[in-house]
Amino acid sequence: MKRMQTVGYSIHHRRHTTAGTESSYELRDTTGNLLSTNTSHAEPTPELTTYGNIKLGWIQGVLIPCLLNIWGVMLFLRIAWVVGQAGIALSCLIVFTAGVVCVITTLSLSAICTNGELQGGGVYFLVSRSLGAELGASVGIIFAFANAVAASMNTIGFCDSLNELLKSHSVKIIDNGPNDTRIVGAAALFVMCVICAIGMDWETKTQNLLIVVIVTAITNFLLGVAIGPRSDAARSQGFVGISVEQGKENWMPDFRFSEGKHHDIFTVFAIYFPAVTGVQAGANICGDLR
Repeated sequence: MKRMQTVGYSIHHRRHTTAGTESSYELRDTTGNLLSTNTSHAEPTPELTTYGNIKLGWIQGVLIPCLLNIWGVMLFLRIAWVVGQAGIALSCLIVFTAGVVCVITTLSLSAICTNGELQGGGVYFLVSRSLGAELGASVGIIFAFANAVAASMNTIGFCDSLNELLKSHSVKIIDNGPNDTRIVGAAALFVMCVICAIGMDWETKTQNLLIVVIVTAITNFLLGVAIGPRSDAARSQGFVGISVEQGKENWMPDFRFSEGKHHDIFTVFAIYFPAVTGVQAGANICGDLR
């Protein structure tokens, strides 16, 4: 009677690659004779998968773009109008309400971002991964148009400010009006398109320069308020510096007819709210973040 041979199951080798885990198995008997082999490929593991050259940290990729969007045209051109219409009390309420909406949106965005590995695609990728491709595509299209409108809004604000500066020095291109706005706006859009087409490095350098200019402007404003008016010409233009009497007079709202419409707190809030919609600036380049 023959004695039955014991069959053993042994792993010959296992190799990890970026494409996954490759394992080879050999079935041998007790004498070492090869009976069969099997090679299997596992799915790639997340920690072994790479998504391109990620080089921007949270300062260059998130903080500075968000500050550039928040410290934009609304801060420099519309915040005084908001205070003039709504008063100091309601203006603080408007800013607080907009901040609450912004914080809730940021918390939701952070929850989605920390739920897994991020790829390129910005808000479309985040929404499509959490709510589905259909909603992600619809939100992505709307968000693309919103970015285009925001770019045009900031460009027109820059053109108006530059035209006022040129007018104060008796300089004009054509008429210090709509034609000058069109010329300066077209030139500004062309420069921005060239910077974006060159690459992320030039965009990063440009935003570093812009944040320095904006911080300098805000610092000059605060220093000017602290120093106060130094001439009768400044006082005649309404600049009084820090004044308790002026604060009491402007504490309550004084909604007026402006730009073809009688404003209230809702219209003023709607005009100010785009100032806090720049929190998605970091998420838009999530594929380039470290």
